[in-house]
Amino acid sequence: MTTSITFVSAILRKDANQNIGDLLVNFTVLASSGIRICLFVSNEFEEDIRHGVSGFPNVYVMATKDVSDSWISTTVSNIGESIELPNNRNEEKDTKEFILSGHVKHEILLDVVEKNPFQTTHFAWIDSDIAKIFKNNNESISFLQWLHKIKMAKSFITFPGCWAKLDKDKPHEILNSVNWRFCGGFFIGDKESIQNFCILYKKKIVEFLELYKKLVWDFNFWAWMETFCEDEWKPIWYRGDHDDSILITSADFYTRVLQNITRKVEYQYPAIEKYYPTSASYLYYNNKHLLNTRYVNYWIYPTGCYLFNSGTKLIENKNMLSELEDEKLEPIYYKEVEENINLNVVDTFSKGLEDIRLYEYEGRVKYVATTAGYSESGKSRIIVGNYNVETAEICGGTIIQPPDSNANSWCEKNWIPIIRNNKIMLGDGSIVEQEEELFIYKWSPMEIGKIDYESKQLKIIHKYEVNFPLFSKIRGSSLFYETDAGLIGVVHYSEEHSPRHYYHMLVLLEKDSYIPIRYTETFCFEKLGIEFCLGFTIKYSEDIVCKDREPWDDELQDEYVFWISRHDRDPMMICVGVDEIKWL
Repeated sequence: MTTSITFVSAILRKDANQNIGDLLVNFTVLASSGIRICLFVSNEFEEDIRHGVSGFPNVYVMATKDVSDSWISTTVSNIGESIELPNNRNEEKDTKEFILSGHVKHEILLDVVEKNPFQTTHFAWIDSDIAKIFKNNNESISFLQWLHKIKMAKSFITFPGCWAKLDKDKPHEILNSVNWRFCGGFFIGDKESIQNFCILYKKKIVEFLELYKKLVWDFNFWAWMETFCEDEWKPIWYRGDHDDSILITSADFYTRVLQNITRKVEYQYPAIEKYYPTSASYLYYNNKHLLNTRYVNYWIYPTGCYLFNSGTKLIENKNMLSELEDEKLEPIYYKEVEENINLNVVDTFSKGLEDIRLYEYEGRVKYVATTAGYSESGKSRIIVGNYNVETAEICGGTIIQPPDSNANSWCEKNWIPIIRNNKIMLGDGSIVEQEEELFIYKWSPMEIGKIDYESKQLKIIHKYEVNFPLFSKIRGSSLFYETDAGLIGVVHYSEEHSPRHYYHMLVLLEKDSYIPIRYTETFCFEKLGIEFCLGFTIKYSEDIVCKDREPWDDELQDEYVFWISRHDRDPMMICVGVDEIKWL
């Protein structure tokens, strides 16, 4: 397996009440993950630590490093006894040796980057005892394993932190008290960025010590560097705390733009005055390729701001039905969809149906969508009903309340229909198949529900723990399609940027339980930004629905087909070979 990251760590000291076993217990959590770690140890612990990690071939014990022999320790001593420690500290814990041990990481990183025993392009500092702050060990370790497998962006350095940037007029705030602008225990970057950071540190720490006569914590010093050396050092900060979130870097650094796109098609949608076509849901039904495309009355600027054509901030939705021809999947006709829902319209922020997904149940086409305009509470709720493809008509609808665990939510979106075929034994002993209408409600823990039409509420009937990284963030996007390996579909999650960035993955579900069993790298279609994908299918190179092969087998040049929107407009069909997206 190719990896792009070397994780760097150190065990240099222990508290008075600790033994070697205490030092190893949290480190072995990291070591057992299989991620490649370069570990520095002090002379005092070398023999015991080497023995303790001997069963982990992924751990490379580098040369020993004593804090007292470090460059930073020598530098502080040379400046003289006038160097003081912060006034507001835990005097038992925050000793001179302890604070120095945090600073040693910079020279350790320089050593590892120079030797680069694993020949990687990126490096991450990770505290040897970081596992003690995890609330969910399995999920955090899974995320580290994920980082270990994927290809990172070419150039960046990023740090987690809790607090706002240090004010230039208040440098004293980092001199005598802890400043959690940066967490300290984890950061990651490419080889050159890490190297430049550590070299700049060695230059600036001398200036800092001579100016302030204070030896502060290493992460306090980074806060000073960020503010007072901003022309030379521009770290990318992300919000993280001293828990599992410390690891969760922005997906910008590992999300890949699809490169080998075999076809892009922008359909010639009919104009509806003051509306724009946007995301589309795909369904193969009765040998026909059907597409429902949403139209909206707003325009999103590159910054993420909205312009409403109506002059008010009311979101207005319309829908368009298309049938696509077999070969190129291009529209044969367009029909504007008529809503005959027979529910009272509520005066709220959104009118009509948002994000319609078409699906087949008991031989007919149904839809599931989000609506605020038909929801008596004015909150966004899920609506389900029938969709007549012959007349391009939405026929009726039932507002479905969320499960009890989320009864007071303001917005329900992205329920993904799954149709299960159950075998039922009749009284005469014969067996018949009966379809069951289920919905994926949540991804971590995985929650699958069934609508109780009497109470008009989704009842959760299956719940599974999912330890895959990022699954606590993801939401459903497309329907899932059956292959011999399982059910495959698109999911997404997003982060706040200006504008928001959307990230996509393919997920493979086990056929009977619907438990996720594989997933891909994250990707975007054209660029990081507002890209949404409701429609997805697999186009086989032979005229078949399913063949005895894996959904990522490129031998017969199968394609993934996506229907996307960009900035909630500019819809497009994109086709890529199945080998373009890497399964992990």
